[in-house]
Amino acid sequence: MKDNHDKITGLTTEQVNESRNELGDNTLPPPASRKWQEIFLGVASDKTIIILSIAAAISISISIYTNSAIYEGLGILIAVFIATVVGFISELRSSWAFQALLEKNSEIETKIIRDGEFHTISSDQLVVGDMVVLAAGDKIPADGKVVQTVNLSCDTSAITGESVHSTPEKDSSLFRGYSVITGEGIMEVEKVGFATEMGKIRDALSEAPDPTPLQERLTKLANKIGIVGTLAAIAIFLALFLRHFIMVGFSFTSLSLVQFVLNAFIVAITIVVVSVPEGLPLAVTLNLALNMRRMAKDNNLVRTLEASETLGSATVICSDKTGTLTLNRMRVSKLWTADQGVESAVSKCFVKPHDRLFTNLLTTNSTAFLEKKDGGKLDYVGSPTEGSMLLLLQEKDYNYLDIRESAEIIDRKAFSSERKMMSSLIEWDENSNMLLVKGAPERVMEKSTEVAIDLEGKTVELSQKEDEIRKILQESTSQGERVLALAYKKYSNDVQTIAEKDLVLFGLVIIKDPIRKEVAGAVEKCQEAGIAVKIVTGDNPLTAKSIGKELGLFSEGDLVLTGNEFAQKSDEEIIAILPRLKILARSKPDDKFRLVALLKQQGEVVAVTGDGTNDAPALKKADIGLSMGISGTEVAKEASDVVLLDDNFKSIVQGVVWGRNLQQNIKKFLQFQLTVNVAALTTAFVGALIGGRSPLTAVQLLWVNLIMDTLAAIALGLEPPHDEYLMAQKPRKRQAPLIDGKMWWMIIGMGLYTFAVLMVLLKYNFIS
Repeated sequence: MKDNHDKITGLTTEQVNESRNELGDNTLPPPASRKWQEIFLGVASDKTIIILSIAAAISISISIYTNSAIYEGLGILIAVFIATVVGFISELRSSWAFQALLEKNSEIETKIIRDGEFHTISSDQLVVGDMVVLAAGDKIPADGKVVQTVNLSCDTSAITGESVHSTPEKDSSLFRGYSVITGEGIMEVEKVGFATEMGKIRDALSEAPDPTPLQERLTKLANKIGIVGTLAAIAIFLALFLRHFIMVGFSFTSLSLVQFVLNAFIVAITIVVVSVPEGLPLAVTLNLALNMRRMAKDNNLVRTLEASETLGSATVICSDKTGTLTLNRMRVSKLWTADQGVESAVSKCFVKPHDRLFTNLLTTNSTAFLEKKDGGKLDYVGSPTEGSMLLLLQEKDYNYLDIRESAEIIDRKAFSSERKMMSSLIEWDENSNMLLVKGAPERVMEKSTEVAIDLEGKTVELSQKEDEIRKILQESTSQGERVLALAYKKYSNDVQTIAEKDLVLFGLVIIKDPIRKEVAGAVEKCQEAGIAVKIVTGDNPLTAKSIGKELGLFSEGDLVLTGNEFAQKSDEEIIAILPRLKILARSKPDDKFRLVALLKQQGEVVAVTGDGTNDAPALKKADIGLSMGISGTEVAKEASDVVLLDDNFKSIVQGVVWGRNLQQNIKKFLQFQLTVNVAALTTAFVGALIGGRSPLTAVQLLWVNLIMDTLAAIALGLEPPHDEYLMAQKPRKRQAPLIDGKMWWMIIGMGLYTFAVLMVLLKYNFIS
């Protein structure tokens, strides 16, 4: 690699300036935080608050004109102020917490070649044509192609969402966000800034999000209340004119006409004040703010107030597989050898204390490492597949580093997606060298002629065991497991180069990404709650189907589609099979986005999980985007509404419980408040018709409503959830109103009953 560096001189200073002027540099600003002004305006622009503010302005204007008390207007303004401040503080705190989650700076130090010399610059200063020097641990700073490579392998999960690593060859494409796992190389930059794939996704996220179901319902309710209040005000205004005409005729002087119109207008405004639920925004805001804090304790960082309620309305959850349903931690589950058959990896298996060949096959022919994290947990550095084999040995008290360091490597062929194999030739003893091979079973078997039947070197023809091996491969693949074949070949010590032929198959290593133990119960709760769960993954269909069956998500008659099959179908064809489509495998970002859009088109309230940059468009499009707090990229978190701080599907279900509890509390409050409003509105209306003025003044009505509504909002908002009851209910559809038919009957019935009692009390005055 060092010799080849001299052949690459990179751009000259003049070429750098020309490229920057023509195509720009690599600047990609980190996600902008919401300014406090934007948060405040977002809260204050609630339609109900706007209606209340208008009512307050009218009330205060009339009070000033008539030189009367302005309590009515001030009371409304107090309600508006409290609701706005509570919402503003809650969202501001959430915004701060989210920014703390995005502490990482998008700028990274990058090694490049310019003018024939090495330089270290900020990634923001890169331009198209720059030559970037890559080594293990580096982040790919822009999109480009490989110019030189030595054992280069990359973690692509930030873009693809899957933990499978790639081994790019010369002229292969690399994308901003990839991480170099092993090896080294040189990349020529082809795209920078917003022209990169990550930049395009970030740019697409600037579109305004669709309104949430709660926002839609509150808007509809505010519209209806505004219409009812306006019609009631017009009706009482006209009725007062009619009453005056019937009682005294139209004998008006100019002054008396003005006075009469003003009095009638004040009564009409009183009706508007009574009809508008001034406690509603306060009640909703308090409930949402309380829910945000509660959900944070269950590892759900809610970024916007409405998101907690939206999660409770979810009818479909499109879940990523890797890291959400599974641990994203490959583990060796089984081992196979010709003499022992299939054995569980938790048993002693055929790993003997002095089994030198087996341990070298797993350690020396590998470039992965184990890293001890805080708390003593071992994590994989490099290929998760290789890491799982090192972990197997570590758990059986082998020191993989001692084994690897004691081996003298003579030659090596790195793993590549084309070869699907990795081979290492090492010194074995004074007279011989040993070739160690691992890779895809079909490739290793193509180059093998024999199978080892014991550790002493006895072998049989591969053809004698081929049927057994094929059966194991078929069973493992159908169960979503990954299989690696191990092989070897002993040579005399004069062989110094690798020749992958006439190998002896040692055995098979069967690897699986375990399902999180709590996920099965969480999925079952979702299904009982009427929430459909769909798996959307970049993994292969058989693996995804196996996971689906294990979780009870997939049964007879359900469908699995690959991304290509999904893309070839028309929207009408997809809509027809949506209820049966349970798994979308080998999916691309466009497929996930399209699926979410079609589900929303059918009236579903869609929640989507994602961790990679590729998931961001779907997260933004969904009604509720759920990103991963541990493994998620910055772009995914910025596009989401809720950040799962523990990356766990179970946390989603707990969020659904809190969301549904919020809905119940809001419905209880609405029924309580609107019953009072119906009674007060009817009393003011009928009283004005009978006596020429309302028996209750605007200020009396306002303070009764304000005090009762505020205390009721707090009391009902603090009511804890009843998990079993809430998760036994079916989710509300997007079109479902906040107040259903049964609630309206209760509100109108109880309101009229209260009105009748008040009329009797006014007539007969039992109290005084």
